[in-house]
Amino acid sequence: MSDFSLIGLSFPELTAALEATGLEPKPARMRARQLWNWTYVHGAREFAGMSNLAKPFRAEMERRFTLARPEVVTAQTSEDGTRKWLLRAAPGVEFETVFIPEEDRGTLCVSSQVGCTLNCSFCHTGTQRLVRNLTAGEIVGQVMVARDRLNDWADREDGTRRVTNIVMMGMGEPLYNFDNVRDALKIVMDGDGLGLSRRRITLSTSGVVPMMARAGEEIGVNLAVSLHAVTKEVRDEIVPLNRKYGIEELLQACADYPGANNARRITFEYVMLKGVNDSPAEARALVKQVGEKLVAESLAAKSPYKFSFHVLGDPRTVNAFALPGGPIFITEGLLRLLKSEAELAGVLGHEIGHVIARHSSERLAKQQLTQGLLGALVVGSGDYSTAQIGQVVGGIINMSYGRDDELESDALGIRIMAEARYDPRAMIRVMEVLAKASGGSKQPEFFSTHPAPENRAERIKAEIAKRFPSGVPEGLRK
Repeated sequence: MSDFSLIGLSFPELTAALEATGLEPKPARMRARQLWNWTYVHGAREFAGMSNLAKPFRAEMERRFTLARPEVVTAQTSEDGTRKWLLRAAPGVEFETVFIPEEDRGTLCVSSQVGCTLNCSFCHTGTQRLVRNLTAGEIVGQVMVARDRLNDWADREDGTRRVTNIVMMGMGEPLYNFDNVRDALKIVMDGDGLGLSRRRITLSTSGVVPMMARAGEEIGVNLAVSLHAVTKEVRDEIVPLNRKYGIEELLQACADYPGANNARRITFEYVMLKGVNDSPAEARALVKQVGEKLVAESLAAKSPYKFSFHVLGDPRTVNAFALPGGPIFITEGLLRLLKSEAELAGVLGHEIGHVIARHSSERLAKQQLTQGLLGALVVGSGDYSTAQIGQVVGGIINMSYGRDDELESDALGIRIMAEARYDPRAMIRVMEVLAKASGGSKQPEFFSTHPAPENRAERIKAEIAKRFPSGVPEGLRK
């Protein structure tokens, strides 16, 4: 039995390997198609079970080739069903693969290298030296190990798939192993192979700018960028690659990413590190970035309002609100409770909806709130004193929105989020945050005059179902 693995070979390479055994080109292509189907559709681990191939041919394949996957060294399962496998390709060549089950999907996190060269301060892999790049076969092999362990091949009894999405977010920087990652993902995306849609695959990069355009052109999957800071000084520290490819250059590469539209999406990853990238300045920059994206990529761009986005430095109040003309505010207290960019987009999208629907203008006019309230917001530096915060929050707390207003703003917020490629289901998670923040009271601190978060969540679910009768599209930012 040979150690020459067929796993990870492209179809032309597989055909060439069969021709090298003495087969003529036409029979070699036919046998290659049969082997391809057995390997990637049925998950065959040995040639003996390939019943539509002649026994002498199977024996010859067994003598010359192998279909072995990486060895499973350890397997762990957490209480929530997450499964992690430590795999070994050769002595000293070990890497991890993680399967994360969710209600509507199962995501496999795949590694591209053993170790890493980037030294990102928040990443455990960054503390390990680079051993070597993984081969295309070792990358594809991770998907096959997961399908083996999850009983997830074509003959699965209920016909469903457990691995529905793949993220290249495991060990290593995928764009520093470009050719092998590309070749592996082509097998994963092959309709006659592992058969995952490119829209269900996301490649994560720390910002290898020169390779990003090639990734879009030659792989064509969704892109996730490990941003983690919005200023040069901070990102230089926690993502050292920023010293080579700065934020402005990185963001331009994102804007130029081939096919960055409804089919290919870009997500920004941001890990909050206490005392490092969670300063008021960083928070303001993040809120501004998400808010401006929501406006630029949605119906809000056509509105006459001049939107601006601000953080109120109150860590105790869980609140957000909009004022006439476009100023939108979120308190530090609420911002710290949000777990994802999409949740922040949900809060801001809802407030943009209030502005577009003119709810705040109508209510302010009816209640004759003083010009002092508006004056307190005209602060050039973007910083707000405790007195100003109290004045703003105190005024807004008297502004009651009716049921119809809330329904309209929720519906607009869902539309704004979807148009900006955020998953609107994040608004449901925001409602869970608000319910918890309320401590079980009927009127939570956030939007104290709004309907209870639990009730709003049900209305939001109904609105999402109405807007997306066939289900929320894949690949939206979560």
